[in-house]
Amino acid sequence: MKSKFFIRYHHDIVKIPVKINISVVQDRDVLYNRVLDLQCYLSPLLIEFEFQKLSPIKLTFKTDYDQIHNSPLYIDRIELDGLLDMPFIAHSGFLETKDHNTNTGNCLYTTGQLSYNFLLPLCNNCGIIH
Repeated sequence: MKSKFFIRYHHDIVKIPVKINISVVQDRDVLYNRVLDLQCYLSPLLIEFEFQKLSPIKLTFKTDYDQIHNSPLYIDRIELDGLLDMPFIAHSGFLETKDHNTNTGNCLYTTGQLSYNFLLPLCNNCGIIH
């Protein structure tokens, strides 16, 4: 099935390359992978991918840049297939840092990975029983 994320984000002005690796993964299959340089402001960002089964999908934003705290990446909205766009979704990310600290929110402010997990079918993410 074809699917897409529509992501709105923001960050401070960046004068040097700050690379963010964006991935969509299902089980062990990489459905989408792109490196975003924060010098090039591309919000909103459209991510298109295809999946074959109804297992969870993970959206990740990852960086190894140790000065990311000077220009953190904030995820403002995540829309999936034009159907799921609830404000709390963007703030439900799971931040894993290189020091193995974890936090929830919408900000990638340190080296590590900000992840979002989506259950399929989509109604599972909203607490709707199917």
